[in-house]
Amino acid sequence: MDSSHYCLRDPTREIRLLDLVSARDLGDVEGRIRRANIGNAPPFVAVSHVWGDRKSDRRIHLDSGCGSRYAHISPNLEALFTKLLGHDSTTLPQLWENDSRLPLWVDMICINQIDAGEKASQIPLMREIYSQASSVIIWIHEDDSRVHKAFRYLRQIAAYRVVGATNRSVLFDPEGWDAVKQF
Repeated sequence: MDSSHYCLRDPTREIRLLDLVSARDLGDVEGRIRRANIGNAPPFVAVSHVWGDRKSDRRIHLDSGCGSRYAHISPNLEALFTKLLGHDSTTLPQLWENDSRLPLWVDMICINQIDAGEKASQIPLMREIYSQASSVIIWIHEDDSRVHKAFRYLRQIAAYRVVGATNRSVLFDPEGWDAVKQF
């Protein structure tokens, strides 16, 4: 996506926010991009996600004050957007404020990935972006079997500590440990 679509006046102080709109009939996710000053941005949700395999990109249709374009996103990010669109203020209240879905800050979309200069200006803002976010979503991917194994193993260790068991050999699960190491 070319830089003119994004319209940042000052990439060292401005960020883009994504308003997730809907899924189109063709399966493409749709959104609107808006610009905000990092110092007085509206409430937003930051998303940290596993990019996954870039070879099998999906796309999102984006509208902004600078035009309408498609941007490439990973299948993993598309899965997150689809999940988020299925929630409302009662099922995922962290995404809502005053009956409106909060905008998202997602690096894959909100930083122009083909503009090295912009990336150099935006990456230093990431600490500030994540700290100012109303909430942060960490999305690994629900269908990854390693995730299930890793979290099952971590729950086992946590339960062990709570119970105060003395047999430490119960803790070692090579498959669970390998899944944790892969993160």
